[in-house]
Amino acid sequence: MNEYLNIQDTTLRKCDSNAQGEIVIPEGIKSIFFCAFKNCKEITKVVLPSTLVEIKGGAFAFCEKLTHMELPDGLETIGRGTFTGCTGLTSIDIPNSTTKIGKDAFRGCTDLKEIYIKECFLLAESGIDENVKIASSKSPIDVNDMFANMTEEQKAEMLKLLTK
Repeated sequence: MNEYLNIQDTTLRKCDSNAQGEIVIPEGIKSIFFCAFKNCKEITKVVLPSTLVEIKGGAFAFCEKLTHMELPDGLETIGRGTFTGCTGLTSIDIPNSTTKIGKDAFRGCTDLKEIYIKECFLLAESGIDENVKIASSKSPIDVNDMFANMTEEQKAEMLKLLTK
């Protein structure tokens, strides 16, 4: 239902807060702007295009009825607070192409139970609850790869998450 979307060039800038149900973002969109879907409380599903590279901060904040997000291959960045307050979100698939997850990306996602991701180190400051199951598609997990780009503080936090 694209009548709810404000698109400029390759950026989805805003979704009308009256949007509801499933929203399909058209192919060709490379970026979702800051807070674009913020407070779209009646959206239940968002289908993202394969061309998406970046989701800016707060883009889906407080979309309370979203239950699952499948992020496309090619997505590189999930901004700060992107899914903050998405209380209905239970699982999310993060592609291997994602190299940055902003601080507090999942803060307040109280129903989030599963994150599927290859490189777990990206979650160090993401604000996920300590009870969230992190499933890696990489088997077995290469600990050296996983900790290679982490600060000592991030390593300690991840070890705490992995040993619970």
